[in-house]
Amino acid sequence: MRIAIELILALALFAAMYFLWRFSGAVCFTPIRAPKDMRIDFVVSARSEADGLGETVRSLKWLSDTAAPGARVIIADAGLSSGARTAAELIERDSTKVDLYDIGELAKLSALI
Repeated sequence: MRIAIELILALALFAAMYFLWRFSGAVCFTPIRAPKDMRIDFVVSARSEADGLGETVRSLKWLSDTAAPGARVIIADAGLSSGARTAAELIERDSTKVDLYDIGELAKLSALI
């Protein structure tokens, strides 16, 4: 009987630890809010080989999902190599929250805002 109780307590502790780990982002981050006439976007200026671009975008998408609902991730091509540009295009295709612009296009868009 004692073993059954200890097993139930261990499972309950495991479930509580999993819940805290899984939802720590939503609990630890204060949501980022913008007034209705504004939008928040994360801009990543990427150059050369852009090592770690995928990881950076995944992190910002996670932040968007947990703390800044509706925010987009914008990859600004500031001189990506052809291979890195192809990788950035694949990242953009895989997500509706990611957009890829040349740095010049982004400057024009920001001037219109």
